[in-house]
Amino acid sequence: MKPYRSEVLKKSHNRRAFSCGDDALDRYFREQAGQDSQRTGSVVHVLVGAATEEVVGYYTLTNATIRLAEIPPEAAKKLSPYQTLGAVLIGRFAVDQRHQRKGTGTLLLHDAFMRCLEVAEISALSAIVVDPKNDAARGFYEHHDFSPIVEDKPGRMYILFNTIPNALREAVAQNRALREKVRFWQSTPHK
Repeated sequence: MKPYRSEVLKKSHNRRAFSCGDDALDRYFREQAGQDSQRTGSVVHVLVGAATEEVVGYYTLTNATIRLAEIPPEAAKKLSPYQTLGAVLIGRFAVDQRHQRKGTGTLLLHDAFMRCLEVAEISALSAIVVDPKNDAARGFYEHHDFSPIVEDKPGRMYILFNTIPNALREAVAQNRALREKVRFWQSTPHK
């Protein structure tokens, strides 16, 4: 059994017990996240302890764009010639204090990468972007190969889809193959 499962936020998730140590992120998760999901402002994803059912972390995904001019020329020349490229914004990202410094943030980020890669299979996306709240968040994203945007006014960072680790790409491909087998099995008459 896996220690965690990833799912889209539901009413049944206990948001009151969650505390990452940042009042704004805690308040958002407790009071606003459900409304954002219902209004499709962003989709809130949670990592839930399989044994405890507690929310150990969450992140939000929203459609975004990135201008080609915001990417260094050496990376931009490998992308589409369009001036504006599709992207996904990881808007909010938090890990409960009881699970910090245990690799849970990396696990949560990899889950976000996998979901973004799945979207990229059916939509034209070039990058994942983040807006780090502080230097610690910036350091976390730098550790995971995010780079600052060239015209860095608000501190936005990005990672191109073609630089996301191959292991995650392979996991998405295996997941897709499994889904196809299930669809085939469900559509085949059984005696």
